[in-house]
Amino acid sequence: MARTVLVADPNSVAAVSFATLLRGTPYSFQGSVAHGKALVDAVWRLTPWAVALDLSLPDHPETPGVGWVAATAHLREIAPWLKIAVTCTPETRNLVPAALAAGACAYIEKPFARGEILQALNHLHADAPPMTFYVRARRLSRKLPARYSASNQNPPTRHVALVQNLSETGVCLKSAEEMPVRSVVALEIDLPDRVAIRGRAQIVRASRHDDGQTEHGLAFVDLDAPARDRLKQFIARALASEQYSSAVS
Repeated sequence: MARTVLVADPNSVAAVSFATLLRGTPYSFQGSVAHGKALVDAVWRLTPWAVALDLSLPDHPETPGVGWVAATAHLREIAPWLKIAVTCTPETRNLVPAALAAGACAYIEKPFARGEILQALNHLHADAPPMTFYVRARRLSRKLPARYSASNQNPPTRHVALVQNLSETGVCLKSAEEMPVRSVVALEIDLPDRVAIRGRAQIVRASRHDDGQTEHGLAFVDLDAPARDRLKQFIARALASEQYSSAVS
């Protein structure tokens, strides 16, 4: 079956952006719809391989309840073969867990990044279980420098990395070295105030990229109270900044 993707998004600019980022990939753009009724009609008429469903998609008087998170459950009922990835903004991100529970298997955050779209669609193609939702994880426009070393090394060898995503419970970073999953590392992250937060984290996933870098997902296992408070404040500022930017753009 051709890997065609129908985009369900009330924002036409976002739909065009998604379509543009699919060019040159194994996936093809099949069209876009802007409300629940058009989504249902297009699924029956076009039988897409997957739908990229924005969580701000409104319903329609002729199809009440087929919008927002409810659209996910409705699609699962009428088209059980359909693969679903939800898309979200900072304002609708809190709806992602409910959408994953209702039948979506992947999520993509806005503004769109080509690599994250491909990661989500590849996840759908692999028929993998729903992606793990990381609470208040933020994709960082300016990557933060980090250093880590294996806890069992004596003396420890410090590796450098760049933080890609950051949450109150964990971090995603890329580095030239690959560390084994389940290993525990000592970790330092330089926040913009130039003071590093320090703690220990366990590597829960590792994936090698074509550029030779390895992306690691780490869960914090030991972070002192002052460091955790500073981390929460940084994430809160990042969220506030994104919401302000989206409100005035």
